[in-house]
Amino acid sequence: NNNNNNNNNNNFCSAEKDLVLQDAHIINFSLHFMNDLLRNMLDMQRASSNQLQLHESPTNLWNDVLQPVDTMLYQRGDHSLDTKIIVECPKELHILGDKLRLKQVLLNLGRNAAKFVTQPGGFIRFKAEVVVVVVIAEDGSSSSTKKNVRISVEDSGPGIPLEKRPLLFTKFQESLDSLHQGTGIGLCLCQRLVQLMKATLVLDESYHSGIEGCPGARFVLQLNQPPLEDDDDDWWLEQQQQQQQ
Repeated sequence: NNNNNNNNNNNFCSAEKDLVLQDAHIINFSLHFMNDLLRNMLDMQRASSNQLQLHESPTNLWNDVLQPVDTMLYQRGDHSLDTKIIVECPKELHILGDKLRLKQVLLNLGRNAAKFVTQPGGFIRFKAEVVVVVVIAEDGSSSSTKKNVRISVEDSGPGIPLEKRPLLFTKFQESLDSLHQGTGIGLCLCQRLVQLMKATLVLDESYHSGIEGCPGARFVLQLNQPPLEDDDDDWWLEQQQQQQQ
């Protein structure tokens, strides 16, 4: 009888513990949601009224941006345990940019992707690379090439419905997922921040994840600047020193 009572007590404690953990998860999710909503609304207001200033400096995309974003996604538990987060970036790829705002944009895109990638073997990939862009003169008489840094965030989720794509970056856009977990302003804020950077953010409508039944989505951030070379870093530091004198 004592053994039965002990087993019953253990089962009760286990069930009670599971309920407490579920409640804690709901509370934690709600707190993160409210924090994201308030922070995004404040940043949206500041961006709309031209009060949001960028603080640019030489930035290592691997160390200063993509690795911290990867770590924050894991710490927050925004993704399924089955989801693989992939970061592809040359270790010495430098740009002139605002580290904080660039991380904010990519983390927002990553969290948005994480809500949809739920199937086993799914992935979220952050990729930074240098691409060659062809520039054609306005009169079409000549063309030239230049280097441009591009960052993409792609996933193996269900994709974005065609009817939602035209309004994707509008304020208070209806949530893309069935549970309506988003704040409705995340992608709009990303677009505003990217515009402040004089960059562009678009949805790659030709993308497919390569996984059957999971077309996925790919957002492409064109920074519209070449990578920094070593002498560019030195020039920037000299400019900063002159301004401080």
